Amino acid sequence: MPIIEQSSYKAPPFPLCCSHVQTILPSYLRHVRLPEHWEREVFHTPDDDELLLDWARVGSDRLLIISHGLCGSSTRHYVLSLVHAFNKAGWDCLAWNFRGTGGSPGKKWKFTTHNSTDELDWLTRHALAVGHYRKIAYSGYSMGGNMSALYLTREAAQLPSEVCGGAVFCAVTDIRASNLMFHHGMGRCYVGKFLKDMIDMLKRKSDQYPGKLQIEEYENFTTFEEFDDHFTAHRCLPEGHVEYMVQTERNQRALDHALDPGAGVARFENQSAQRGNTRLYERPEVEHADADEQIDGGADDGNKAGAAEE
Repeated sequence: MPIIEQSSYKAPPFPLCCSHVQTILPSYLRHVRLPEHWEREVFHTPDDDELLLDWARVGSDRLLIISHGLCGSSTRHYVLSLVHAFNKAGWDCLAWNFRGTGGSPGKKWKFTTHNSTDELDWLTRHALAVGHYRKIAYSGYSMGGNMSALYLTREAAQLPSEVCGGAVFCAVTDIRASNLMFHHGMGRCYVGKFLKDMIDMLKRKSDQYPGKLQIEEYENFTTFEEFDDHFTAHRCLPEGHVEYMVQTERNQRALDHALDPGAGVARFENQSAQRGNTRLYERPEVEHADADEQIDGGADDGNKAGAAEE
């Protein structure tokens, strides 16, 4: 992945040059209309859950699959603006909602995580089956960018031959360093908003599954580490926190390999002779992705604008 050492980009004048202003203001002030041809599909997953897919088709044989950020949805302004741009360029778009987002509570005690590349694989193969696309590309923001990059790198040898590449924004390629940012300054404001939305999501799930969770335990959390230690690690995977950290390390190594300028997968180029049709959810290295206790930390229904929503 090349690093741009000398950029021609010129930042806008103060205060718009501030990254926090650029992040927060659009969440409140920017409103992007739905595309003219916007069609929702309920996709039934192989593990008997459901995902809400939003299609914006222009009759193309090329498809862009867009993944939103943590606590977001397919109707966030940044997703819709990308849909409009690619529709105008002659691409169909598929913006999907993570488990429990977009207005659907889902059917299982399970949520999309950074590691849920199996879900991207299901959607990719579903899109190929219903759309007969010649090319499929990926884009995502923050958590969705991380998942897209991880899918394209870790699963490079098993991707369908139609997959042609991807471009991601604000992807979390170093989870530990990103976590440290939330301990200081404006980071505390973001994590507070995220935790509120994540705990609201757990409350909605708890209503579906009475007695599954003592939600009062989580209402005073102030850091992601508390949430992970008390929920994600111990309720996501049967082996608990140690195995959760092992999976995080594995994801980090895959992304580190992609960031190596000498790694061929960094450009996401397909070598069709190496491709197989093995489905991701059938491979042993992601056996825990189907655990019913999987959780990532949340989402909203896409209708609330928040400063920290991605």
